Amino acid sequence: MELANIRRLMASSDPQERRCAALGLAELDPALAAEPLAQLLRDANQAVSEAAQISLSLLGGRPTIEALVPLLAAREAAVRNAAIEVLRKVGQDDLDLLHELTRNPDEHVRIFCVDILGAIASPDSVDVLCECLQDANPNVRNAALIALGRIGDAMALPAMLPLMDDQEWIRFTLIEALSHIGGEAAVSFLAGQIGRWTTDEMTLGAIIDGLGQIGDGAGLASLLELLPKAQGFVGVNLVRSIAAIVGQAGLVDLTAAARAELKRIVEESLVGDEQPIDLLEILAVIGDRQSAAVLMDLAQTLDPQADDDRLAALRQTMVALELRETAAAMLHLDEHLVELGAEVLYQTGGQEEALVAALGRVQGPARRSLAKALSRSEAPSAKACLRSLSSDDDGHVAAIAIRAAARWAVDENDMAGLGAYLRHAYPDVRTAALEAICGLIPEQAERVLLAQFEDGDALIRQLALEGLARINSARLPQLLVAALPTQPLDVFRLARDFNVALDVELIAGVLASADAGLKQTILDLIGRQRLAELRPQVQQALDDPNKRSAYQAILALGRFKDADARQVLLQKLHQGPDLLKVAVLKAFADWQDPALAEDLEFCLEDDNPDVVHACRRVMEKLERSLNAVQHPEEA
Repeated sequence: MELANIRRLMASSDPQERRCAALGLAELDPALAAEPLAQLLRDANQAVSEAAQISLSLLGGRPTIEALVPLLAAREAAVRNAAIEVLRKVGQDDLDLLHELTRNPDEHVRIFCVDILGAIASPDSVDVLCECLQDANPNVRNAALIALGRIGDAMALPAMLPLMDDQEWIRFTLIEALSHIGGEAAVSFLAGQIGRWTTDEMTLGAIIDGLGQIGDGAGLASLLELLPKAQGFVGVNLVRSIAAIVGQAGLVDLTAAARAELKRIVEESLVGDEQPIDLLEILAVIGDRQSAAVLMDLAQTLDPQADDDRLAALRQTMVALELRETAAAMLHLDEHLVELGAEVLYQTGGQEEALVAALGRVQGPARRSLAKALSRSEAPSAKACLRSLSSDDDGHVAAIAIRAAARWAVDENDMAGLGAYLRHAYPDVRTAALEAICGLIPEQAERVLLAQFEDGDALIRQLALEGLARINSARLPQLLVAALPTQPLDVFRLARDFNVALDVELIAGVLASADAGLKQTILDLIGRQRLAELRPQVQQALDDPNKRSAYQAILALGRFKDADARQVLLQKLHQGPDLLKVAVLKAFADWQDPALAEDLEFCLEDDNPDVVHACRRVMEKLERSLNAVQHPEEA
């Protein structure tokens, strides 16, 4: 776009045309475009200003920097911020110009330029920024410290360190900058300042935090010396910094006296309004059974609705310290504490008698947690209690008990009891019972399941058949045939899902008289097992008046993956209704034949978005198949 045309658009009252001008200027020489773009950056329309900002970032170069510098003194904050943002991106193109601006008479310009140099973080700016540490304006000095911290060059330390005696807020900035620079000199300086600031908690806490952020072991001795008198804010910082230097696992290698002081500080901090999770994690390493009292007090202050993370950390701390007695004591308190105590005992084990006794006092989630804790025990009292819980009114409790009982099924009475649970009114309990039975030794599981099949109603027989399928019982085909007259849908669904071979003539006979739902299941079975003898019935079902049956027949035919199936399916794709077109595309998706793409491409122009979407998915799969063939090493 020519400059004259751009200037015409810039003068337009239409913001869209001014925006086009801003974008067009990005294509011109920076010497011509920078000034007009700086003008557009001040446009009242946000879209125009944003477009100008983008174009300036693309242009870069000295002309762009020169055009933006005056905007650093603009009255409008949005304009200043936009100019600063661009300069952060392009300032590297002419650092000398930005360096010169750090001596600008306007203190605001100096502050902005120092901030920009910090964002660029070039080592070439260190000397200039060190000069800025002597600026009369404290905001410039502060910005220079931040910038030097970002650059991280220890050569700046001699110029930085005297600012420890500057204003308090600048002192904190210096400490933060030193924590980013790190190194022997920074650690030595901070450690040497500890004795000077022992009566200034804020500064002392910042120094301790800075040493922790650096994480250098050279600062550890100075921190350990502070332990005996540390408390409150300083104490917490001290604990965290020591842990940061040695690592939480390394805390156990400290002296017993140091660990005792760390433990004291942490426990004192846990009784306040805040209970930091990291302190609980540290206590899990250095705590002992004497920590139980403070953890019990903490547990009673936590809100189970709002303090999930802290409760989880508390639980893990109790587990790590093996505080079984404390967990058992919680079983006598509020229900959320019962739940917490039970969860601890689930992981640590033990206290079975306390768990059993607590079951009589609570309901709901707490009761379930108690049952779960008992389920890991091999104690006779736990087993006896769980056997009684298998018939609990709470289905979750019953399911927990049944899953536990599967581990104890060592005699016929126990195994028979598992079978009886298949009759439970609660679905989850029946599922748990079936899983438990299938987890037995196969011969034992088969005996239990056969007994249920012989004596049960349709639902029990269906569950028994599913269990026999899961354990791959040799009796299953015979039993499926026996159940066929009364439970045909269950029979064919199981034969399909577990790939059980049934007599082809039997399948054909049922298919001829099947209702729609059963027919669709049988067609799916034929396709999955690729029963060539029944392929004519599948092709006949392609024209079934029930579109769902025709849909399933298409999917079944597609599983044969041969030339004849391809021809028939492509014909359906050209002539069938939309639902069947989608079925054909879905069938082809499993072929992994890149040559199909050309035959299917016309569907991308279909009027029905469902057909187009299905076609795109097939094309993506075919493309992946082609890539796998051409680049097997990547696949």
